Amino acid sequence: MLVVFGSWAEASRTIKIGVLLGFTGSYKDSHIHTYRAIQLAVDELNEKNGILKTKVELVKLDNKSSLLGSRQAAKNAAQKDIIAVIGAIRSSNSIAIAPIFQDARVIMISPTSTNPEVTLLGDYIFRTCYTDLIQGLVLANFAFDELSLKNVVVLTNAGNKYCMDLARYFIDHFKAKGGQLLWEEDYLDKITDFDLLMKKVKKLNPEMIFIPGYSKDSGLIVKKGRELGISSTFIGGDGWDELIYNYAGNAINGCFHTAFWHPELPGKKNQAFVKNYQKKYGKIKRFDSASAYDAVMIFALAVEKAGCLDPEKIKQAMYSIDNYDGASGTIKFNKNGDPIKPVIILKYINNNSFYLKSVLP
Repeated sequence: MLVVFGSWAEASRTIKIGVLLGFTGSYKDSHIHTYRAIQLAVDELNEKNGILKTKVELVKLDNKSSLLGSRQAAKNAAQKDIIAVIGAIRSSNSIAIAPIFQDARVIMISPTSTNPEVTLLGDYIFRTCYTDLIQGLVLANFAFDELSLKNVVVLTNAGNKYCMDLARYFIDHFKAKGGQLLWEEDYLDKITDFDLLMKKVKKLNPEMIFIPGYSKDSGLIVKKGRELGISSTFIGGDGWDELIYNYAGNAINGCFHTAFWHPELPGKKNQAFVKNYQKKYGKIKRFDSASAYDAVMIFALAVEKAGCLDPEKIKQAMYSIDNYDGASGTIKFNKNGDPIKPVIILKYINNNSFYLKSVLP
């Protein structure tokens, strides 16, 4: 239901921002960390008189860790006086909900949905992370040019669109540079025994093994590979996070992956974010935390620039933001609502992730 924003603003006592995450279901243990970063941003805004001198209220939208749940949560949100939504996390969920928020003229900002299709679904749809197309390019260049790795085995979770798409972008760029694809093999979601798969990989003796998966499956694959004596360089995408230690253990040392952010990123905004988050919640356990925090802050800036709660004016203000200095880096949006920002590359040493470099494609 659309509302007349002049009368709505007069009647409303708060500015409501929805948070569409998996508060229940299989995502809940990881998404809670993302929610905390969003809550931190809102708390900081409210400590400084909110947005347009109005308190900000977070509204939890539980997608129940499913595609169907995401659509239902979005439909419910579109019927309420919610002016913006932060989410979803996974690209498949964001693709499912974007048309709903586009029709309702609700600003949607995903902190982590990297599928290029997401922001093409409407001009009210934004993200504060890079796309898989950019990530695949950076990973291929880094592996081939900087690590001098010329052949690869790619292991892909066949049940996940993010993994399949990132694998395809990486392979296309790696082969275009002259790299050799020795083998591309799929594995099924929720598989935990990778013994047979990695024995086949070992026979190929690849210089690199690329795993565009998430922390659990990627961590178990890396661990099994090292147990079998595979010395190849393992590289992953942004699906890896600090939770990978729970599955890979010491085997993760020497591996590389891309990330949205890292605590060691230079900049006063990031240093303040890390300090404030850790003071309130302890160690930051997900690399998407800062991009979620930035999603709230950049929306607040757009509302202040618009000077009102008219969704069309806020949208235009979002596109006009030039080099916003955020915790995850400097952000400005292109015509699709995608940020022009660096890709972060991390390396694991002594059971810790270290910031290696930032790459602006």
